[in-house]
Amino acid sequence: MTTLFTPAQRQQIYDDILILLKADTRITGVISIGARDATFSDDNDSINLLVIIEKPSIIDILFTLWVKRLEDHFVDAVLFNFILNEQDHKLDILLDNYLQVTLQFRAINRFHLVGDDWCVVFDHINHIQQYIDNRKLTREQHIRKTYNNHMKTIWQPIVSCVRELRRDNLWKANAELETLRRHLIEIAGLRHLQFTQDYDNMSLLPEMFLVQLRHTLPTNTTDTAIRRALKMTVSMLLTETNQLDIQFDTAYTQQLEQNLNSLVDLYT
Repeated sequence: MTTLFTPAQRQQIYDDILILLKADTRITGVISIGARDATFSDDNDSINLLVIIEKPSIIDILFTLWVKRLEDHFVDAVLFNFILNEQDHKLDILLDNYLQVTLQFRAINRFHLVGDDWCVVFDHINHIQQYIDNRKLTREQHIRKTYNNHMKTIWQPIVSCVRELRRDNLWKANAELETLRRHLIEIAGLRHLQFTQDYDNMSLLPEMFLVQLRHTLPTNTTDTAIRRALKMTVSMLLTETNQLDIQFDTAYTQQLEQNLNSLVDLYT
């Protein structure tokens, strides 16, 4: 019978991986994401490491070599997934005992961190911390940057949802609605100073927002239910973006409303 790894077992795997990483002189240092220290408190904690490389030119080959090295390291373990994102140099491993291990390889001049939920585990050049401090975004800079990124693509799931409804492709329409809802939740998190990516910290958002958010879930997979949920999602989205536009003196809400008017004209 499969059981969850205990905190002690998770710690042992974490320590073993760090020993391997430290032995590679091409690796500048390692940052642990999501924890201020290397201790594990329960049977569900994951391992999330940012592997820092000083020379950007060697990341591709080093990432490839480390994928093979970790495959060999875990050869005796049963894996559910060994997922690569080569474009982002990211490796996700899910072990049979439900321990997720994530390693991201980054050049020292091509990343920044927000907040304090991380720590430098080791540093061969003794200036990773200084580099991060010099490049660290303020909370407002991070909010503005993330908001801008959302608003560049926010129109896509709206258009796609309407298009799939027109095609009577209701499951696809519902999937596009879910993408839009994720945008809404992350934008609401920006306004209320909470990190809500991947639905984290949802309980910290205002109760009234969460009550309204329930109405963005279709009651079933009919055309009427999805359209009703889409209307509510867009309405809540415009409320959030309007407040952020006031804060940052931007005009994203006005632009989005103009595009939505064009969308209504096109599909009616």
